[in-house]
Amino acid sequence: VFKVPLSPGTLQNIVCRGAEAVKPIQTKIKAALAKSDVVHLDESGCYVNGERQWLHVPSTPELTHYQVHKNRGRLALNEIEILLNFKGTAIHDNWASYWGYDCDHGLCNVHHLRELKAIEQNDEQMWANRFALFLSNIYARF
Repeated sequence: VFKVPLSPGTLQNIVCRGAEAVKPIQTKIKAALAKSDVVHLDESGCYVNGERQWLHVPSTPELTHYQVHKNRGRLALNEIEILLNFKGTAIHDNWASYWGYDCDHGLCNVHHLRELKAIEQNDEQMWANRFALFLSNIYARF
């Protein structure tokens, strides 16, 4: 922005200081998510220094927590800690690791719509499109 050259070490120090500064709010966000009635869970592949990792994103309409982890499954979810004592409803994509937690579960309709589209396109099943429209209409009414 100011055309001041910064060394890689300076940038690394800035990132580390920033990470330390946000730890208290991250702790509060994680605690609030763990106490929420409903939490949406998702994970997406990403690369860190050329290595495949996973961006875990538990969220509510008000809160979102982002955490990169080398694992996609239960090891990562346990280290993130939000689901360990969560008693609300976890909305997710049917990934097997989520089912191992003692809470209520619901499946994400966006994933249902993707699967219905694949059924329609790959298997030429026209009912899948009609069912997707049905789900979309239900959503539009709320």
